[in-house]
Amino acid sequence: MLGGKAYIRLFASFISPQEEASVKSLYDGLVHFGGVGQNRRKKDLKINELRDGMRRVDIEAKVIQKTETREVSSRYTNETYRVADATIEDETGTITLTLWNEQVEQVNVDDRVKIENGYIKSFRGELQLNSGKYGTLTVL
Repeated sequence: MLGGKAYIRLFASFISPQEEASVKSLYDGLVHFGGVGQNRRKKDLKINELRDGMRRVDIEAKVIQKTETREVSSRYTNETYRVADATIEDETGTITLTLWNEQVEQVNVDDRVKIENGYIKSFRGELQLNSGKYGTLTVL
């Protein structure tokens, strides 16, 4: 299977320079938003770079606030989960980090945390960072 840049080079003779620039821009956007070649990105993102729908997010930040724990029931099973929200910040801004089950006790105000392979979603109009099933949350 061809990678994105090889595909662009292969078909460059069939498209105009303007179309080639558009394809390159689209490819770079896909890489940034986790759609293509994401394994190549090694740097942690900053909070002001986070957008709804992003996946494979790596970020380090400080916990500045944490809500009380609440219980939520699964729509799909009879299980109940403990949830809390932490507000984290870096030098560029703040975002809500959703904490599930054992993460609730693991994270405290003033901790530095690292999220690897997280994802961003919008909930009730607010961006939220989640470590999810495949991500990790580490207290530094």
